[in-house]
Amino acid sequence: MSNLALQEKFIENQVLRNQYIQKTDVMNKVKLLTLLPDNEHMTVSMVAEYYEVEIKVIQMIMLRHKDEFEQDNVVILRDEELKKYKTTYLQDVGTLRRVNKLAIMPRRSILRIGMLLRDSEIAKQIRTYLLNVEEFASKEQRSKSMDHLGTWTPKEEMILLDCFYSTINNGGSLNEAAKKSSEKINHTKNACIARYNTHLKLVITDENFFRKVEQNKRVKGSKPSLKIVQVEEAKAPESTQSIDNELLNQIHYSQTIIIDDMFKKNSKLLDDVFKLKDENRILSIKFKEFESEKAINDILMMDKDRQLELLNEKIVKLTEELETVKKKSNSYKSKLNTIQSALSGKPTTKKNSPQQQTERKGKSYKIKDGVPVFD
Repeated sequence: MSNLALQEKFIENQVLRNQYIQKTDVMNKVKLLTLLPDNEHMTVSMVAEYYEVEIKVIQMIMLRHKDEFEQDNVVILRDEELKKYKTTYLQDVGTLRRVNKLAIMPRRSILRIGMLLRDSEIAKQIRTYLLNVEEFASKEQRSKSMDHLGTWTPKEEMILLDCFYSTINNGGSLNEAAKKSSEKINHTKNACIARYNTHLKLVITDENFFRKVEQNKRVKGSKPSLKIVQVEEAKAPESTQSIDNELLNQIHYSQTIIIDDMFKKNSKLLDDVFKLKDENRILSIKFKEFESEKAINDILMMDKDRQLELLNEKIVKLTEELETVKKKSNSYKSKLNTIQSALSGKPTTKKNSPQQQTERKGKSYKIKDGVPVFD
């Protein structure tokens, strides 16, 4: 059965999914998981980001296979449970502090999503890794998968280098060196040859090594008799052998330093990559917090403008009411004066205007027969 057909089996067969559901460590070998601060769970949006698909795709899969995800202990936190979880784990995750409902998915359910996603490249790689490395592959396939994933350890590299140097310097071929290496480490002969061609060959700087590789090829090709080889070995002076061994040790030491330096640099680069990913995640969270705060500030500013507008309207209305009250007050005062005059028996007198006073000023008159007569 082809690898593609076996991958389809994961999507179609729940029994097969349950058979592999414990192998959650394979996810980090394909793509590094970014978990919540409890180091056990992810949110639905984080799972969608990991598999590089939309959130609604994850939600549809979870709804379609609800029973399986319930068995995997997918939990929806609310009320007191959510409050307790926020207090314990989400103090530094601003965007999640404001939610009133949160679904958290453990590693098993995250892996199950990878078994069920049809169009995610990350999910396809996880299923391929499960098939090729865990169960269905031969030793050679496992080695190829591990090569592809870069899982050769520095110790294995050193053993490989040592086997190739010792075999070549003793008249052996590359195939013999690879076979000898495969007996000491968990990689096949073909994988060792491939590793030599893609990695070791690039870091070995000793030209004598490559000349001996070519020389050994020619010797093997001419098929010399055992007798000739023995005579040549018998004629070899001891001083030459000691020089060769000393040279081999020097070369081996120099290559060890080069390889160690190479692995240190690679390790530092990986640390820098992980650090940048963490910084990017933190910046993303801070940016979302900033957007939320900006939206809240905009709403508050709109409320302030509306409140100011209402206040101005109230001021205008109160001013109009004050004018009305003043008019009524003047009217009441006039009526009060009239009533007081009536009660006291004194007629109300109107004051002459300044113009009338000016016109009459300086003139005298007498009342005669009820008519004023001016002098």
